[in-house]
Amino acid sequence: MGLGELMVVRVENLQELLNRANCVNELNQRIQNCQEQKLALFLNDRIIEKHYPEAIVVQGEEGILQFHLKRSKETDETWSDLVGNPPLGEFFELPVKVSVGLEKGYPVPTDVTEDKNNFKLIRMHINWFLICMITNLLLAYLLWRLAKESDILRVSGPQPTEIDERTGRPKRKPFSLASCQMVFWFFLVIISYVFIWFITNESDILTPGVLGLMGIGSGTALLGTVIDSTKKGQPSTQIDSLKAEKQTLENDLRQINSQLKASPPPPNLGELQKTKTAKLSRLALVDESISQLSGTSGTRATLGLLRDLVTDSQGEISFHRFQMFAWTIVLGIIFVYSVREKLAMPDFSATLLTLQGISAGTFLGFKTQEKEPTKNS
Repeated sequence: MGLGELMVVRVENLQELLNRANCVNELNQRIQNCQEQKLALFLNDRIIEKHYPEAIVVQGEEGILQFHLKRSKETDETWSDLVGNPPLGEFFELPVKVSVGLEKGYPVPTDVTEDKNNFKLIRMHINWFLICMITNLLLAYLLWRLAKESDILRVSGPQPTEIDERTGRPKRKPFSLASCQMVFWFFLVIISYVFIWFITNESDILTPGVLGLMGIGSGTALLGTVIDSTKKGQPSTQIDSLKAEKQTLENDLRQINSQLKASPPPPNLGELQKTKTAKLSRLALVDESISQLSGTSGTRATLGLLRDLVTDSQGEISFHRFQMFAWTIVLGIIFVYSVREKLAMPDFSATLLTLQGISAGTFLGFKTQEKEPTKNS
């Protein structure tokens, strides 16, 4: 018997307990200065809030109470303590002490304890667990295939021109820290959601803190892509402008040369010579600038997943990248621990979300200052 199912409890002297709850004596007379209470369910001597009997049947000295086991906001903490972080060997079924009592009192003595009568609360059905594991493994496999065969986790831009000596194929682009962070949170949230849903049968389990983390990850990935696209577009625009200036300079030099070769020589011969020298100097600078900008329009080849995540476009380790990587891992560990310990999505505080936001903002700020890699780097 587990969450979402009906529990039937047999109670001795149920009528006496009902009289106490209704503040009446054996003669059905009202007891003075008594506050009426409802009967409640107790598991492991803890009251399950808002769990009142849906059906009450009195049969002589005994009676039957029927409860509907369900998880709600009022009972979330109690159920988390009961079914979260199970001991080894009790992952699927937990021995539980079962009793009833007044909602503002103590549970009545019971014969159904962890050691006696051995009632077990089903934490997760084996069939549901297998379906959950298959679903999560399938999601992990699809993500792995996408990461291997596509550029879903890699930086934007053209492929590197370097050739991998082992495979004889062009090398892949480096992994993107922002994209990997976004996928990291997506994967953690979705597998945790499926896991908790299969156990508790609750679907409204996402917290504002989890949504905040996903929003920070998605926003960082989006802005990172925009920054990369802008930086890669700048050299192209500058090159086009410089090529147009080069064409104008070459046309001007041809006209000056034709005037210098004229016979008789033009009266402003000295001025034309100075103009020619100035334009030749400018043309040399334009050619050098075009060459430099053309050399920075390439994409660095990958250095491996971990090194790509903590190194910039030049392949140098950057602290702002390491900071964002480290805090993501730390919060991920807290996330997994909370799901296993409490069987609930963690609700990160505003302070932790601000910390993650500062790390993401610092990363994006320094990213705008990163130089584009050269084609030979």
